[in-house]
Amino acid sequence: MKYFFGIYFLAIITLVSILGFQGKKTKNTPIEIFPDMDHQDKYLSQSENDFFSNGMSDRKQVQNTVQRGNNIHFQDVFNADYKNDRLENPSFYSGKDPDGNWMRGFPSGLKITNELLEDGKVHYDIYCGTCHGASGDGRGVTRDYGMLAASYHDDRIRDMSEGELFDIITNGKNLMYGLKARVKPEERWAIILYVRALQLSQYATYEDLNESDKKSLGL
Repeated sequence: MKYFFGIYFLAIITLVSILGFQGKKTKNTPIEIFPDMDHQDKYLSQSENDFFSNGMSDRKQVQNTVQRGNNIHFQDVFNADYKNDRLENPSFYSGKDPDGNWMRGFPSGLKITNELLEDGKVHYDIYCGTCHGASGDGRGVTRDYGMLAASYHDDRIRDMSEGELFDIITNGKNLMYGLKARVKPEERWAIILYVRALQLSQYATYEDLNESDKKSLGL
């Protein structure tokens, strides 16, 4: 038992020594047990480099060469028989038009169907409804714990382009984490489609209803 307590206190002291000073500033040279490639023979951007006459590490593009994979004008770079979904339809994966602006509407090749809308609802309920609420009003269960989510019915988000919504779902914003590792691009567009349906449901007018809807509502 005495050995146990000795090893136990030694482990505590070691743990406190390693973790207890995290975040503290010091000018002492750190002890690096695992350097993790912190020191490499490379030049950082905008740093000095004595090898070149102008002393700069950054170099201009080599004359008479082109960049590959710019996601926009790939046909000017790759062979005609080269196929790549991401390059052929960059807006589908970025939410931006060929000019680099957030696109309005949905990308070409995406079929807007009831099945896509239903798929959007499924993924919305899984990833979005907890914070943003079932109707998109920002009154999810996290609200009771002080985490206030945006309401999709605010004018700011109603006027937001579909491309920007896609980017927020992909990369996150503020306290919201990105879903790019969890939700496929088509599923993200499906979520946006469902969000637009939620927004329409709160601002729909009599003229927006077809005869079947009016009859079912007794109008």
